Amino acid sequence: MKNSFMGVTRRVICFILCLVITPQMLDVSFIETSAEDICYAEEAMRAMSEGFYAFEESIDLSRFNISPEDIGTLFSGVTKNDPYLFFVDNHLSFSYKEDGYVTSVRPRYSMSKGEAYQRVAYCREEVERAAALVGKGKSQAERALLVHDMLCLGFEYDLSLESRDLYGFFVNKKGTCQGYAWAYMAILREIGIECEFAASDSIEHIWNLVKIDGEWYHVDVTWDDPPTKNHTSGSISRRHFLCSDKRATEQGHKDWYSASGVECASQSYDGVDFNNVIHSLHVSGDIDANGNAELYDLLMMRRLVENTEIALSSFCPLCADADVDEALTESDVELLRKRLLLSPPS
Repeated sequence: MKNSFMGVTRRVICFILCLVITPQMLDVSFIETSAEDICYAEEAMRAMSEGFYAFEESIDLSRFNISPEDIGTLFSGVTKNDPYLFFVDNHLSFSYKEDGYVTSVRPRYSMSKGEAYQRVAYCREEVERAAALVGKGKSQAERALLVHDMLCLGFEYDLSLESRDLYGFFVNKKGTCQGYAWAYMAILREIGIECEFAASDSIEHIWNLVKIDGEWYHVDVTWDDPPTKNHTSGSISRRHFLCSDKRATEQGHKDWYSASGVECASQSYDGVDFNNVIHSLHVSGDIDANGNAELYDLLMMRRLVENTEIALSSFCPLCADADVDEALTESDVELLRKRLLLSPPS
């Protein structure tokens, strides 16, 4: 691409890039540099991120020595690994001079600045509230499992494929794999666990890579939450939780790329049947996650069973399953009612 334009001199060249993500387009380590020609990739990504959030029409990158061939890598590294940048369109215009370096990029925004700020603020509030339900926990793996279960039980897959970003995921309580992956990423980062995304063009799918106790693993919340008629009573799986590269491949993931290109070599959890794990942070019936199952929880459980609209931030779905049958039904209400109102005082 660069060579075809280098015959044109003494003027700035504008090029419209319709981004097509490839395995090398997200790993910044693929960008080769030399001591004489240093590419400040991370600084350029930071400048783009700040420019996007400021809704700048043109973002100056002239000081970073970025080639036209590399700008797609950096653009994807910024937008695809930040769940809150859903207002940035995936088409990018950039300009470069005859020396071959990009001078500026001109992003497109899918909504107004005011609307974007409002939606981002809403998403951050939802993420903070979900993170508050998790607490500190006993281990990173335990907290990561709780967030996984909360998303599986609190949301459903959008078969219409219309709810595709983080905002739509929280508002509609459903979404595609992008929604699941970005929600999981945002919440885990909020509780201090490193998380990025993995994607495969060949299977048209996005999931997560999660760093637990110094090792990276695959987590696919979407595949663990198969579509059901009623998301409040659907069963979930943990088959795709903390998998090695080998295990993920065996389960159908292939040809993936990620933001940093990390490998998931550890097989520490490949033999663990997480489907039989009852999370120690869960107190049966404790919907508001304050450590006790009380009358307030009983009233909220009744509303849930009656399908009253309640936000994810208001309850812990797994705690609501008082009889641990992977469904929220009248039996859960009756069990908690008997426990609270009919049992003799201790």
